Amino acid sequence: MCIVQLIPFYMLLPVCIRIALQLSFLPLLQSVLFPPLIIPLDGSKSR
Repeated sequence: MCIVQLIPFYMLLPVCIRIALQLSFLPLLQSVLFPPLIIPLDGSKSR
């Protein structure tokens, strides 16, 4: 049971962390590191 609960937890961890960081200050770093990934995602919201 523990293993089964860890599978979805680990899969959601990166998603939650990404959203939290993107809302904080990651959008600025990502825009420089991964511009093609932020343009379609944050680009639409920013503009």
